[in-house]
Amino acid sequence: AQRGVPWMVQHPDVFPGPFDAAHQRAILTANAEFFRSLLPACEKHNVGLAIENIFDAAGRHGGRNCPRFFGAVPDELCALIDEIHHPLVGACWDTGHGRMMGHDPRTCLPALGGRLKALHIQENDGRNDDHMFPFVNGREGIYWAAFSAGLRAAHYAGPLTYETHKALAAVPEELLDVTLGYGAKVAGYLADRLARRFAGGR
Repeated sequence: AQRGVPWMVQHPDVFPGPFDAAHQRAILTANAEFFRSLLPACEKHNVGLAIENIFDAAGRHGGRNCPRFFGAVPDELCALIDEIHHPLVGACWDTGHGRMMGHDPRTCLPALGGRLKALHIQENDGRNDDHMFPFVNGREGIYWAAFSAGLRAAHYAGPLTYETHKALAAVPEELLDVTLGYGAKVAGYLADRLARRFAGGR
């Protein structure tokens, strides 16, 4: 709150099990109880709690026998947020996690709608949680035009926040300023693209 951050972001817990209806309900209830326990501190400091979409092996590989993790699909986030039903609880959408699950942002972001309060913007190849700057993977990267269209349909007007720590992991110190400058230019490009879309342009 002292730094003016309106939303903190946290993953839901997954609780291994068969992921049948009873298990899913137990996961939802346990997550709701945990996040409710944080609300007194949220209210005291007027900081919201944004629950982030995660990814699972079932989504990454399409395997029927792979474990499912709660919160990897928009409907589960919506159900959890609606269960808690508090104005300081919303969703954070991680673009890389969505890419790994094969989600189309033109449908999943509007599904979150007004619940969407924060973003983690990162790029990957759809197989690994790379946390790189947007556009680094070319045709295999996230479809940023679809992402901006999805944000517009969701009426999202919050911050565009990078989660791109791995973009700098192997960069020599002498090139850090250049790399950071590239990241800043990409952020400006995305913000301008979104602004034009909200204004009715392309």
